[in-house]
Amino acid sequence: MKTPRFSRWCAGAACVLAAAWLSGCRFQNDAAMVSTDVAALQTIVRLEARPASAQWEIFGTPEFTGWVPGPTDYVTLVAQLTPVDQQAFVKPASAAAVWIAPESARPWLAAPFRDLLEKRKNTTVDLSTLPQCRAVQTTLTRSGRPVRGLTCHAAGKILVYLTIADNSPS
Repeated sequence: MKTPRFSRWCAGAACVLAAAWLSGCRFQNDAAMVSTDVAALQTIVRLEARPASAQWEIFGTPEFTGWVPGPTDYVTLVAQLTPVDQQAFVKPASAAAVWIAPESARPWLAAPFRDLLEKRKNTTVDLSTLPQCRAVQTTLTRSGRPVRGLTCHAAGKILVYLTIADNSPS
């Protein structure tokens, strides 16, 4: 048998949830965590050369979309750079395999980069088949830990894709 106090509590909780829903309150933050701070990017990862400008984002896989966060298997950095010197970033293609996280095709990326990542999401890419891309290995600035990924060039821009952390069960 339900008590009047319990019924009032349930009605009150339902009203609060309904008010939050009606007011547009969300449990998910739709704003992208995109940064344009070149100096901040360089405090995270060592770049081959200083870019003139950058857009970049770090995200986890699976990506947190609200409610209760689950375990993060991978942490990925995706950056789109405008280089001061194109040749500092563009080097001969190298053969290597890189896994592309499903969430990598960020909406703010230039179309060639977004398409490349979208078509190859959740697959391991053989970079020898992509002449505009090459494998890259660099280090995290603070720890000095090596990280691997790829870099691609198109239309005067450079894509940098790095797996910052791999926590997946091996």
